[in-house]
Amino acid sequence: MLWTLLLACKPDPVPFDSLAVFPSAELMEGGVVAIPADLLPVAETPTPVERLRHRDGFSVVQSTVFDLGVAIDSASLPTAMEVDQAGSVQIWDLDTGERLPAWAEVDAYPQDSEVPTLLVRPGSVLPLGHRVAVVVTDQVLDVDGNPLSATDWWSAAQDEIPLEGADSEHWHALAQELAELGIEGIVAATDFPIGDGTAPMRAMAAQVQTPSEYTLRKVRDSELGDSVQPQTWRLIEGSFETDTWLLDDDALVLDDQGLPVLQGSETADLMILVPESVRLAGSAKAVWIFGHGIFSGPDDYLDADGDPSGVVALADEAQVIVVGTRWRGLTRTDLPSAVAAGNDFGRIPEVTDKLAQGVANTLALLKLVTDTDLMDQEPLAGLWDGASLGYYGISLGGIQGATFMALQEEVPYAVLHVGGSAWSTMLERSANWTVFEELVLNDFPSAKDRQILYAVSQLYWDTADPAGYTAELAQRNTLWQYSIGDEQVPNMTTELLARGTEMVQIQPSVYAVPGLDQTVYEGLRSGVVQFDPQVAIPDAGNRPGETSGAHNNPRVWEGTRLQTATYLDPATPGLIQNFCGNAPCSQDNSGP
Repeated sequence: MLWTLLLACKPDPVPFDSLAVFPSAELMEGGVVAIPADLLPVAETPTPVERLRHRDGFSVVQSTVFDLGVAIDSASLPTAMEVDQAGSVQIWDLDTGERLPAWAEVDAYPQDSEVPTLLVRPGSVLPLGHRVAVVVTDQVLDVDGNPLSATDWWSAAQDEIPLEGADSEHWHALAQELAELGIEGIVAATDFPIGDGTAPMRAMAAQVQTPSEYTLRKVRDSELGDSVQPQTWRLIEGSFETDTWLLDDDALVLDDQGLPVLQGSETADLMILVPESVRLAGSAKAVWIFGHGIFSGPDDYLDADGDPSGVVALADEAQVIVVGTRWRGLTRTDLPSAVAAGNDFGRIPEVTDKLAQGVANTLALLKLVTDTDLMDQEPLAGLWDGASLGYYGISLGGIQGATFMALQEEVPYAVLHVGGSAWSTMLERSANWTVFEELVLNDFPSAKDRQILYAVSQLYWDTADPAGYTAELAQRNTLWQYSIGDEQVPNMTTELLARGTEMVQIQPSVYAVPGLDQTVYEGLRSGVVQFDPQVAIPDAGNRPGETSGAHNNPRVWEGTRLQTATYLDPATPGLIQNFCGNAPCSQDNSGP
């Protein structure tokens, strides 16, 4: 009789929706990420989750998606400017018991019938190899101003009631662990390990060989009457042969350890600018490796009418030779791959793997400059002594240039202009995103489905995303220039990477970045500098910014060019100076 009564009192299991929260430790198996193939929405090509089974955890910049089933007042959430303050949404390092920087937002996409999901973002790079918990508390309010109540599945976890469709013991243990940390009023929570997604890129970088051959197919010379941009002496176009890990120029082939298999070679573009100042002086002070912006190529900067980005003028002022190739993945010639991935999300590796190939090609370009006789050929002979190298990257070249800098040690100084990190967070906010979102909408009308796919996508972006390389990047000499209100590379993604590398913020500035030490322009080798284009700041939500010029305008200011040239000048290596007086450089205060 007693046994019958006990059975009758046993609570029924509470259903657990496997996509009520993403990610979670439920998606780990045998120490590796194991997302079930049928868990994610599919358009035409299933998301290649089998490629993730070599990863020992989720991204160092992993976004978490909560479906709480209730409309949330976004004003109750910590913002990207409040990452180091106590808040209603929190991230905890469960290995150390420490709070980590975090912020959150409600999906801002116009909703029809769906309740918008809650998106929790790390405010800094998450600790590699550690287990983290993402926690939503009852300090989060609904749209009527009421505190949220715990979800059914989290209440069950706290009360040690079985969960149907989940590892009940794990969730019960997590609830106990968070209670022991003193976290009160938990509405929902998840935990997951943070793993390294950089192994494929590191393997490629280790295998990059000096290009076996190169060709200089076209030389234009102003002294011979050839058509070149003002301030240009010679413009050289060519190509070089380099290793490729892309099968049929599409995606990486991974071995049973998740490492890329070399597929042969590919022909990479080469462009070299020699400015007038080098002709007049008889030599160059340095060679700069150049990284161009998104959906473009070196010619859009080194051979563009009117020098719209000021790169030719900068090279002339700095008296340097500029050498560039195309950043694969998001360059103009790879645009079809980006469109294909927009039409069919399962093809996302065709973009992210090409980004890795682009980093490898730039590493090969460095070897072409330093380890071959390229600079001894007649158009260049005698113009460079081989002693001084620098890197200058804009936008995409600032983002992927950070990864390039982390993976090499020969280039001692780099200027990373309007760069950032965390590609999955950047995407929706970029003014470039609108056309691609329309493609994704055709296949995934559900906003929740899209947010989960974007969160998954970071696991593929990680291969080349600079956020995975902060340990090495922190050892490099880098000047980060970013523009307040940037409508293409959101400021919070630059600031996230700066916190992850423990960068200092240099004064004067527009505002103090939470979590960064503040200092002045003296005795530094690395630092973050803010520019103020004095335009409207994009809305805070995860929507594309309106084109404002914030991303493009500062690079042509005289103060910006002087700062860049001074920092990369072998006579003043690593010297960070402000050429705009006692205030940050701005549209109205752009330099001498």
